[in-house]
Amino acid sequence: MGSGESEEDVTQEIPLPEELRPRRNKLTLQVVKGPRVGEIFTIDKPQATLGRGADVDVRLPDPSLSRVHARFEREGDTLFVIDLDSRNGTAVDGARITDRRRLENGEHVTLGNVILRYAIQDAHSLKVSRELYEAAVRDRLTGMHNRGYFEDRVAAEFAFVRRHGSPLSVLLIDIDHFKKVNDTHGHQVGDAVLRAASAKITESLRAEDVASRYGGEEFVVLARGTANEGARVLAQRLRTRIALAQVLTLQGIVQVTASIGVAVMHGADSPYKTPAELVAAADEALYAAKRNGRNQVVVNVDPEHRTEKSAGEASVSLSGSSVLLAPRPLKREE
Repeated sequence: MGSGESEEDVTQEIPLPEELRPRRNKLTLQVVKGPRVGEIFTIDKPQATLGRGADVDVRLPDPSLSRVHARFEREGDTLFVIDLDSRNGTAVDGARITDRRRLENGEHVTLGNVILRYAIQDAHSLKVSRELYEAAVRDRLTGMHNRGYFEDRVAAEFAFVRRHGSPLSVLLIDIDHFKKVNDTHGHQVGDAVLRAASAKITESLRAEDVASRYGGEEFVVLARGTANEGARVLAQRLRTRIALAQVLTLQGIVQVTASIGVAVMHGADSPYKTPAELVAAADEALYAAKRNGRNQVVVNVDPEHRTEKSAGEASVSLSGSSVLLAPRPLKREE
């Protein structure tokens, strides 16, 4: 070492390997009762609001929640909850809170009718928890959400729009002549067709829309804030893109078409009184689309919301892409 150098001059800081670095715990809230049961939210920033409104950090569309119901505050690895003068209050392990309350690992937070479980997890535990949740709500073949997830979401969204008056659309999609595909080419090709169709559906939607496999060759889409014309346009886009899906087999390319039934509700004055009625109306429209020749869209419109434009379109019939608007109810023939 030269006379001008000190020991400090040659000291270098060697960073710790990634696996040895201290890691910040994940502070999580998992839904155990309410919309989106099983979903996990991570509180990473100093403050996060929760409620049913559009401008909160954690939105759960449950009518028992206030628009901005509660606030969670993170300090290091500690989480606090504060009720924000909500209508139905906030409780921790059954005791209603009136002030800022520190949460302990494993405690349950009740907000209206919604219950969340608080947990402190490391990154690996959180990854496992999320994988278990995804396995429970995803269809194995297509990777889309499954029917159970859709039924939970449509119930929550239905309650939300009945309260706030925004529109909600349900699109039921059925692959035409799917049995013939299986009989002609085998179930492996049939599975490939379903995967291709599901991919076309998923890539055609907005982030806020929900797409699920409803069963067999049927899919369902829940489109929030989408009324008659928007639902018709979306359905036509899906019908067109599904027809572009191709599956290559030894016998050549397999392509399919789809029939789509749509039902639209408009808040509290909608004739649909339950989520099941709304889905049934979409099913009736789907049956009409298949009965009228398949590869087309039928929109089942609330009689109270039939505009002059929609009434005029009721007679439009274009080869391969019919747009038929019919007032509820459509009687399904046995």
